[in-house]
Amino acid sequence: MLSFLNKLRRRKNRTFSWQAVLALSETLTVDLTTHRFCGVAIGDPIEKLSFLGPADNPYDQFQIYNYNKRGFYLAEDDGKLETVVFILVLDDFMPEMRPFVGHWLCNGRTLTITAQTQPKDLQRDLGEPFHEYTESVGDLIWFYEFPGVEWQFAWSKMGQLASVEMGVPELGYAEARALFQVKKQWPF
Repeated sequence: MLSFLNKLRRRKNRTFSWQAVLALSETLTVDLTTHRFCGVAIGDPIEKLSFLGPADNPYDQFQIYNYNKRGFYLAEDDGKLETVVFILVLDDFMPEMRPFVGHWLCNGRTLTITAQTQPKDLQRDLGEPFHEYTESVGDLIWFYEFPGVEWQFAWSKMGQLASVEMGVPELGYAEARALFQVKKQWPF
């Protein structure tokens, strides 16, 4: 319904005029140390990602921009990059989304992060998460917290790493900490 209303209002998403730069968009890099996606940090102007070209969803729905063939989507808030979600497992919720195939870096090292990555692998590479939460359906989420940035790693009940989210800290809000049953003191 919103897409239809956006069409009527001619409200195209901001990426509509972005021009893809093939050399840059083919090398998708997530740097977990600097919290950057293709050199753009969480909180930077989203326009810095204009080299990605237009998103696959031509009409703005909730300021979320899908790059289905590349396996990620962006969320913006007030013109700033709020969150990047990297999809690693295909699911019914987003059937057109393909798995993310970019590069992962941490502390200058290349990491292998795929659907087969297990919690023990991440613990070895990234250390202990700030919080671990198991949903009632059996999905597992690990939260890593930093000043102004949060990483979320979500495994399906089947044991596959389904997605990785890098964005503004969800656990920065008391309501979210209560929902995810966080018992520790918020570090920031």
